Amino acid sequence: MIITLKRSNYFKFLFCLMLGLFFGCAPKPGQKISTSVFTEIDAKMRAKDFSGAENLLKKMIAENPGNADALYRLGAIKYAQTNFVQADSLLILAADLTSYQNEEYLHAAMLAADANDNYQRSGDLSHKYLLLPERQNARIKRAQSISERSKKIKGYIEAPTDVELVKLNESINSVNHEYLPFVSLNGQNLYFVRRENNLEHIYKSEGQGFQWANAHKAELWDDLPNAGAFALSSDGIRAVVTICGNNGLGSCDLYLRKKVKDTWSPPKNMGDVINSQNWDSQPFFSADGGTLFFSSDRNGGYGGRDLYYVRLKNGVWSEPVNMGPNINTAGNEESPFIHPDGSTFYFRSDQWDGMGGFDVFISRLGEDFMALQEPVNLGYPINSTKDDGAFTIAPDGKTAFITTDRMNIGNGGRPHLDILGLELPENLRSIPTSWVSFNVFDRMSGEGVPAAFELVDLQSDKILASGVSIPWEKVVLPIKTGTRLGLFVRNETYLPFSKNFYVNEVNDPNFPHVIAVGLEKLISESTFVLNNIFFETNAAVLLPESRPELIRLKEVLLENPGYKLEITGHTDDVGSVENNLRLSLERAKAVAMFLEKEGVGKERLSYYGKGESEPIANNNTEEGRQANRRTSFKLLKINN
Repeated sequence: MIITLKRSNYFKFLFCLMLGLFFGCAPKPGQKISTSVFTEIDAKMRAKDFSGAENLLKKMIAENPGNADALYRLGAIKYAQTNFVQADSLLILAADLTSYQNEEYLHAAMLAADANDNYQRSGDLSHKYLLLPERQNARIKRAQSISERSKKIKGYIEAPTDVELVKLNESINSVNHEYLPFVSLNGQNLYFVRRENNLEHIYKSEGQGFQWANAHKAELWDDLPNAGAFALSSDGIRAVVTICGNNGLGSCDLYLRKKVKDTWSPPKNMGDVINSQNWDSQPFFSADGGTLFFSSDRNGGYGGRDLYYVRLKNGVWSEPVNMGPNINTAGNEESPFIHPDGSTFYFRSDQWDGMGGFDVFISRLGEDFMALQEPVNLGYPINSTKDDGAFTIAPDGKTAFITTDRMNIGNGGRPHLDILGLELPENLRSIPTSWVSFNVFDRMSGEGVPAAFELVDLQSDKILASGVSIPWEKVVLPIKTGTRLGLFVRNETYLPFSKNFYVNEVNDPNFPHVIAVGLEKLISESTFVLNNIFFETNAAVLLPESRPELIRLKEVLLENPGYKLEITGHTDDVGSVENNLRLSLERAKAVAMFLEKEGVGKERLSYYGKGESEPIANNNTEEGRQANRRTSFKLLKINN
């Protein structure tokens, strides 16, 4: 579904306003236009024989360059053909030759200047028009609107955002429309939609930054004859694609595909909970894949197209939720994009305070995905007087891409969409993100294993992402910088796996945390170490960051009532042997007391302290000492 190309509302009155003289809107009395040649020209224009009329007019102008009536008519033809550059230059001459006192010519010149985004001229002409002694009431409102628009555009242009726009080369942009860019989580794949022969296809290119290889049709959608706006979950397992005119519920519907091993399922309509009888398109997944944003013109919204979201819980999508009046307006809101930081939200709108048809805006969302304040225009030159939007940002939080028609207007050409790149200034950036990549396998056999996983912020105990891994497939998840995270992996026939890591604020997002998750079978006397249990220094007091790990350990025990747990504390060799032995015992006891309090029977728990007697690493390094400071566990079968 091609993104909307929307000019100002008055364009729909094109013929009445600009060619009305020849289509039944009579000229004012006394207007000097009724020569025999003009009669012939007017007849051709009424018959829409613009080529014939243009030839006669050009001949007249060549013989008399100061013929305002001929210039006006030729300018009207160019306007009707959407060649606003030539219309502007012709109609300003006609208005000037009549000393800006001909209401018809001045109004036409004002419209052409505005359509050509010649904001300084349109502002000047609107001022002149409003000073005329005789004006048509309907045109007064249009002149006032154009005057305000020219002032607004001037304000944006005179206070530009410090960015440089880079048009991506022919490896991405072609003679066709290219739009709706999307960057993969590792920043190395650029997806976008290309419209060819009135059909939409999704393309993919490899590269980074603003340098991309020749694009090719993305294999995920290669089997679909007409697939438009799309969303791809960060783990690469689910995709939502827009298909129009496919006997769906509305004009365009959202379809879901799932990946099983190396095969994508056929697209399945997401049903009447999500799709309406109208237009539903432009989906975008949140980083954890649990929320889907999209645009829809369904009934009950604030205006034309509104932005909505649905949540996925226990495999079921919720009812769509309108994103509210701090996002949606009486106009159109499209192209939602939420950064992996989970709060920075970008979209395009033709109603919020902007420069042209559509502008791009930034908003900050709360935990309920409602905007915390009114959106902010990204400013000039990110936005222009043309149609701009379909904004996306790479995981580094600063490299961005935008769709615009600003590069291909004029010289008789129709609006043409291309993809531009830019580097965002600091005040418009989202929080930088890195990513974690892992695959789950049986440690003994090396075979891939399906397993439930959770990525948790250990300080807040908030689940950032969850799901089920697919054998042989890597799971890729976004992570914010500056947070301490825990990865928990579970399969009921294996011992639990955990890993903690700190995402430093200066980490380069291009270098992920890669974790090999090797699981061991759950059998009697299985011994394992959990890495997300933390104590105060030289004390047996559990830190709050330990809670997520211990809660999951409790769940394992409750799910396996036939086992009891032996808990053993270990230390490094710093301090006396006696103190280390005591500390290790007290820490093991603290873990047992926590589990007992959470509902695990006291009879199923035992604890011991080994002090520094069983090191697993060299105590000469901090890394080694840290490894030795651990809590180990052994599952023992209960003999009935």
